[in-house]
Amino acid sequence: MTGKPLPMAQTISPALREKPKRERLPEWFRTSLPNGKQQAIFNETKAAVADNKLHTVCQEARCPNIHDCWASGDATFMIAGQECTRGCRFCAVGTIKTPPPLDADEPKNLAEAVTSMNLKHVVITVVNRDDLPDSGAEHYKKCIEAVHLAQPHITLELLCSDLAGDMDALADLLHKLTTLSIRS
Repeated sequence: MTGKPLPMAQTISPALREKPKRERLPEWFRTSLPNGKQQAIFNETKAAVADNKLHTVCQEARCPNIHDCWASGDATFMIAGQECTRGCRFCAVGTIKTPPPLDADEPKNLAEAVTSMNLKHVVITVVNRDDLPDSGAEHYKKCIEAVHLAQPHITLELLCSDLAGDMDALADLLHKLTTLSIRS
């Protein structure tokens, strides 16, 4: 068989191939970067976190909504370090078997940041610290207490770890939090 190649045997340059049409994301799925006053609030939030040597789940988990939250002065503080002792596949927080010791100044720094940011609602979460005897329950309590003492009228949302399944540590933490709310 000589002559012209069959049409299906021809090679088409990648540049000439028809590209499939990509659908755009729906409007509700898109986010915009802050500007103007919102950019200033975002920068203040970022500075307060950095100046007080704090960590946020927003940064550590690479949250795509960080600009929306920080531009409105919201942040989810992550205490007990920036790395977790577990390696959950769904989570972007760093993992380390033996993290550095807890920062004894973290409760004070957290309370100062919350005060300087003029927050009315604070979300506090904690990394898993399976390396500690109480899985960090006492440190968690100190952070919550420091924020409560500095800003007694603020609302707190707590996202607690499982404390390595230690029901005694959980019961102790809950008891201390209950007495904290009774005193105010």
